[in-house]
Amino acid sequence: MKRKLCSDCGREIVRKCWVKTSFCRNCRDKRRRRKYRVEWMKFFKGLYSNNPPCELCGRKLSISESKFNIHFDHRHGKNCVDHPAHFWKERPCTHKNQRKWLEFDFGVLCIYCNSKLPTENRGEWLKKAIEYSGVGL
Repeated sequence: MKRKLCSDCGREIVRKCWVKTSFCRNCRDKRRRRKYRVEWMKFFKGLYSNNPPCELCGRKLSISESKFNIHFDHRHGKNCVDHPAHFWKERPCTHKNQRKWLEFDFGVLCIYCNSKLPTENRGEWLKKAIEYSGVGL
């Protein structure tokens, strides 16, 4: 039986995929995601600028294909997307998906601020943190 190898990684390609592509499924998916990433980066640069600040601490963040240190957060906790990164990494950057992104109204945070904020019961957590600190409002 004739074998066909992937052009990227050299693995054997499943027979039913021969006609469509010369890449294995993993490499084909990586190429697709890379293409989505480039399109979304252009959209994010237009929406947030090249170096948007973290909305909590003000640290400068960067948007580029090689360096992307922004964490999108469920600002109000009621968005219907579980993981914002999965939304843009797995979907093409179409006008429909861009409109959905804008409707979700995600917050832009750095890794430190994102790791400190809980996902569940955020308001209650903030009340307790303020009481603990003794600042009071």
